[in-house]
Amino acid sequence: MSTPQLHCVHRCPLTTLGLVAILAGCAGTTSSSTKSATFEGGKLERSVGDVRAGVREDGYEFVVKLGITGCQEREVPVQLFGPGNRFIGQEIAVPPYESTSWAEFHMFLPDSRVGRLREGDTVDGFAVDPDDPSRFIGTAQFTYTGSAPEQLWEVSSVTEQTTLESGEAGVVLDVSLELAGHQNEELPLVVVLQDLHGEELRDTGGALLRLTPVRLTCPYEVSVWRSLKLEIPYARLAHLPLGSSVVLRPAVQKADGVVYMGNVRVTIYSGGSLDTVLDTLTTREQELDREVQKLEQELTALGLGGGQ
Repeated sequence: MSTPQLHCVHRCPLTTLGLVAILAGCAGTTSSSTKSATFEGGKLERSVGDVRAGVREDGYEFVVKLGITGCQEREVPVQLFGPGNRFIGQEIAVPPYESTSWAEFHMFLPDSRVGRLREGDTVDGFAVDPDDPSRFIGTAQFTYTGSAPEQLWEVSSVTEQTTLESGEAGVVLDVSLELAGHQNEELPLVVVLQDLHGEELRDTGGALLRLTPVRLTCPYEVSVWRSLKLEIPYARLAHLPLGSSVVLRPAVQKADGVVYMGNVRVTIYSGGSLDTVLDTLTTREQELDREVQKLEQELTALGLGGGQ
């Protein structure tokens, strides 16, 4: 399958004070005749990026040629919006010079946003005036070419160090899922556990460490679940060194048994939340110090201590 793309169809460098740029279908205004921004080209490249602390997503780097004038050392938000004013992504440009051009300006666009675009959709690009966020110093329009993905995951929350329904301590992922093409099928959801290098973890018996917390029946051609709770007991990670990073990959297992990875990656730690792990390590260090002191005292009493 070819990589989806965003093709620039209109460029509107807004360089006239107060002008509403309606030519070529662009919309926006500028607050100063000395400020302007231009977009040129545009391509999507497959990537993985952070969406918030501990959560990463598969997605795309949107690479575009960008020029900004009149905003030296100012933060200029560069934004993309899809149909219905749906937010797609933002990156901050800080021009080092009075007139600055980036041959390749990068914006990360997660699958959970790009995946809701449809073939032929118009995506609007804006360079926001650093002095007035309601005004633009440049706009552009791009046409999206690409097909809808089969599954789209989005992480609503990650609750660590909590009590699961089983009574065990663990982690709860609250996720949404949009799944296409499996009407009336029952499919298990799988949480695949990996290390930071993408290698699947194994249990003490050597089997792949995978959890199957939920089975779903898809009532429609495109089925949507707004809140699914996926539980991961810490006990399943007990054989790993304390504090090991574990990457959770929600996935769908099809009828043929093949597991198809989703687009989200959540990092947790064996042994509990990061604070709990640090507390446990501190306690162990203190206990070790006490054992060493006790041994030193016993050696001293036997006349074997230092300096004897």
